Amino acid sequence: WYHAELLPDGSVLALNYEERLTRLDIDSRKMWQIRGGFHHGVLMGKDRLLYAITHEPRVIPELHSHPVLTDTIRVISLDGEIVESMDLIDLMLDSPYRFLLPSFQDRKFESREEVDVDVLHTNHVEAFDGNLADRSPLFAEGNLLVSMRNINTIAIIDREKGEIAWAWG
Repeated sequence: WYHAELLPDGSVLALNYEERLTRLDIDSRKMWQIRGGFHHGVLMGKDRLLYAITHEPRVIPELHSHPVLTDTIRVISLDGEIVESMDLIDLMLDSPYRFLLPSFQDRKFESREEVDVDVLHTNHVEAFDGNLADRSPLFAEGNLLVSMRNINTIAIIDREKGEIAWAWG
């Protein structure tokens, strides 16, 4: 396991890097499993939803004709159902922070088998609990804080609007 998270009921979320996210009950029996390119961690928010990061190769013409890894935030119920997905490259491309994305148009790839470009490499996602919302609407309950290593950026996603509300990088 790459990461494990103990939940309040004694069950455990186990992340097998690049393979799957599994929830085990208190007796180590599998409750559910989701396959996908999960990486780094998974956290439970105050709203009792799980927040995880996945990535998969995808051609994004605005960046390059060669596949790039696109990071997606998966919001998952405690029953193992994906209830929301947010593609971070799409959010960045549709935001005023688009300029933070590097250009790969000039880069030549020898073959399709060459490693996909990891544009963002999102390391962390966390849901705000709303206890700082009186200071700024950016900190509203349910908004997400993400860190994207490869573009040296942290951002806040407004989940209600489905957009990047703020970024620094």
